Amino acid sequence: MSGYDHADAPTPVEAAHTTGDRPQDQHARFEQVFAEVEPPFAFVDMDAVWSNAADMLRRAGGVPIRVASKSVRCRAILERALSLDRGFRGLLTYTLPETLFLWERGFRNLVLAYPCTDREWLASLARLTAAEPDAAPVAMVDSVAHLDLIEGAARDAGTKSPVRVAIDVDAGLRLFGGAVAIGPKRSP
Repeated sequence: MSGYDHADAPTPVEAAHTTGDRPQDQHARFEQVFAEVEPPFAFVDMDAVWSNAADMLRRAGGVPIRVASKSVRCRAILERALSLDRGFRGLLTYTLPETLFLWERGFRNLVLAYPCTDREWLASLARLTAAEPDAAPVAMVDSVAHLDLIEGAARDAGTKSPVRVAIDVDAGLRLFGGAVAIGPKRSP
């Protein structure tokens, strides 16, 4: 990392002015810095993270941005991004186990991006929802069968509170009996 402490995270305006080098110059500098470091290792250019965050906030024009944990696989960076600006609100999570892991570590305003069909994990979500009905993570669903599965897992967990859900709608276009497909197929 570039040395920022959590308290030192620049504002989006400051971040936009921290990366003036051309990408090839930055790459050459990083290659030199890490020439003697034995792989594997991880490195995050926090100047680039803050610059990208500032640009996203600018382009969003005040519309809240939900940070995708699938794209940012580091809990510390997720925390920093969410604290950087009020324009970043909540997480779009990748799996239900990850969602519950992040919940246990204090993250809130979580939406699970992909439907989960594991009854044990769904039962865990149902128990959490019963304890925190207004704040529990929201599960993505893409079919009536999935709603039935969630309801059954909640019943098996002994809860009566409904699990919060969001509907995943396939916005792809299928033409000529499916011979031409535009966009990803996300749901049945």
